[in-house]
Amino acid sequence: STMNADGTWKEAENLGAPINNDGNNAVIGISTDAKTVYLINVYLPDGKMINGLSSSTHTAAGWSFPSEYKIQNYYNDHDDTEMSISGYNNVLISSLQRQDTEGDKDLYISFIQADKTWSEPVNMGSNINTASYEGSPFLALDNKTLYFTSSAHPGYGGGDLFVTKRLDDTWKNWSKPQNLGPNINTSKWDGYFNISAVGDYAYFSSSESATSKEDIFRIRLTPEMKPDPVAIISGSTTEINS
Repeated sequence: STMNADGTWKEAENLGAPINNDGNNAVIGISTDAKTVYLINVYLPDGKMINGLSSSTHTAAGWSFPSEYKIQNYYNDHDDTEMSISGYNNVLISSLQRQDTEGDKDLYISFIQADKTWSEPVNMGSNINTASYEGSPFLALDNKTLYFTSSAHPGYGGGDLFVTKRLDDTWKNWSKPQNLGPNINTSKWDGYFNISAVGDYAYFSSSESATSKEDIFRIRLTPEMKPDPVAIISGSTTEINS
């Protein structure tokens, strides 16, 4: 869906095949040039899917068949997979259930390797993860600010949105997660937080006041909710032969 000049949204259009099939399809990230989308699950030639990560590129002919983005020693013992890929395509955060998981699902981190595969997911530690559910991660464009849903950190309902800040370059030390407050969090489940590139508004899903299971909501960000500002430069390069 694209936004009209008056701020309303045009009717949503189905992306169609090959991105959409009869399985579970979800976009977990978009490249900065908006030409590549990152998708949960690995698309197999026979139409089936398995757990993992894929990418599809937009060309003049449409979206390419999603190709696997390999993650080293990847597995998930939970039925659902939730992921977030950084805007720089160098960090992947996943909500998984593995042998070292604290509880229902934990957040794990992977890094892009020289061969374009992702490193094995590493548990992000007890400052973020609890004995219950942590999921719906979103890493902001500053590569420092992480938003996620937890059902165990102190909150208002079944699953609240929290924010934490990376404290150093080890990616192991994070600030104490802060609840985003009652303007966003409700007595029900809230998640899938996402911030536009400009950084003025956030979009999220909530089951409170939803027409069905969940609806998408938008909220203007307050200073304490915002990630660090990032300058976005766009343009093209031209080679001139003299």
